[in-house]
Amino acid sequence: MTTVFISYRREDTAGEARALFNALVARLGESSVFMDVDNIALGRDFRQVLQERLASCDLVLALIGRDWVGAKDAAGERRLDDTRDFVRLEIETALKRNIAVTPVLVQGARMPAAHQLPESIKDFAYRNGFELSHNRWESDVREMLRRLDLGEEDPERVTGPRAGVLGRLSSYLPDLISLVTGPKSAIVRWTGSQKSDLRRALLFVTVSVAIGFLLQLPRLGKEHDFATLVASMTVFKVLALVSFAGIIHLLFRMVGGRARFAETFAAYLYIVSPLYLVLVIMEIAALGVLSAYDPALGTAAQLNPGQVITDAERMRTFAAAAPGLATAYALLTYGVIAVILGWFVACWGALRDLHAVARWRSALAGIATLVSGAIFFSGLNYVLLGMFGTYAPPLH
Repeated sequence: MTTVFISYRREDTAGEARALFNALVARLGESSVFMDVDNIALGRDFRQVLQERLASCDLVLALIGRDWVGAKDAAGERRLDDTRDFVRLEIETALKRNIAVTPVLVQGARMPAAHQLPESIKDFAYRNGFELSHNRWESDVREMLRRLDLGEEDPERVTGPRAGVLGRLSSYLPDLISLVTGPKSAIVRWTGSQKSDLRRALLFVTVSVAIGFLLQLPRLGKEHDFATLVASMTVFKVLALVSFAGIIHLLFRMVGGRARFAETFAAYLYIVSPLYLVLVIMEIAALGVLSAYDPALGTAAQLNPGQVITDAERMRTFAAAAPGLATAYALLTYGVIAVILGWFVACWGALRDLHAVARWRSALAGIATLVSGAIFFSGLNYVLLGMFGTYAPPLH
């Protein structure tokens, strides 16, 4: 049975510590959870008790509130700079004993940077943390406990792989909504070191691609073999996903990132899944606008979209004959760039947190990723040309 030690500052996160303590006790039992107020007998030296409990625990959950780094004592000195500060001692001891220490961010607090911490606990800044929000407290706690293997049993272990997959499928829509409304927190919450987290990401992107393929199904003609197209595009997409995730991972490593490739890959799958669906819908809408003006033009754009958009004379004729439709088409076509950049900016903080790097290092990795992406995806167009010839594949 796992034994958990809750580290916190009473004046900063006492309420959150109490709520987390109750949730852990409900799952592990009172003897497996330690929080100083409840577990130290009257008359005992709590310094000695803290050391004893830390020596026997398997996991430390360090609650970090808004004032965790800057909390001061009665003399106006920062508490973390005091070698006798108990929060500092708890983390120091856990790190020295190689005990798993998980930062738990509450009250909207951010992960402290290494330069903000005393030398003895600088490594704490590189521990992968978890954010608990006030509005989603119960669901966030459940997800954190699941990732720590302290929550409910994985459906695959209880009822077998098939039932486990069905359980994941049933949560796809709620997960998609959570991802779109809070991308950074959702990605950090779901991306962990356990194999099940990568399986979950793989299933999520598989469902997203399947939906995208189904949306494009009416575009297939009789000359197309659906099974062959799906098989070839699936292989193409898998290779593209793994390759570009590898590029992102390498760039973060070059700026000091610490996450494993499995974490980077899982995060990237969550990033591209809703983006793929939005881009498919935008492309279908753009083709619909062209077809509303001229069905032949819509068919030409489906076969070779690049040639249509770069045909200045045809676009001028389109704009003159149907200015409203032409404007809508331009917004959908060029809006793709804004959607891609905006979504990656919204999600980039998750990769920064996973790799535990400073903002400026993350920005360097982001700029390098944009440059690499421009080269990489231009190269993929030539791969598609080799696979399908001069015409674009009907499934994107």
